[in-house]
Amino acid sequence: MVSLNDHERLLERRLAEALSEAEQARQARQEACNAARKAYRELERCDSLACALTARALKETDF
Repeated sequence: MVSLNDHERLLERRLAEALSEAEQARQARQEACNAARKAYRELERCDSLACALTARALKETDF
């Protein structure tokens, strides 16, 4: 038979585990958001470079 104290300790342990998993999930989410932001900045740089190269190519063909 499980005593009330044993049951309470089990619940506390499970709560601690759940809180730990939630923190790990929060950190993983934050890392994913940071990676997405970095990828978007890189995409913007590539887009800007492509626009500049296209504009330059158009200028050169105008002459």
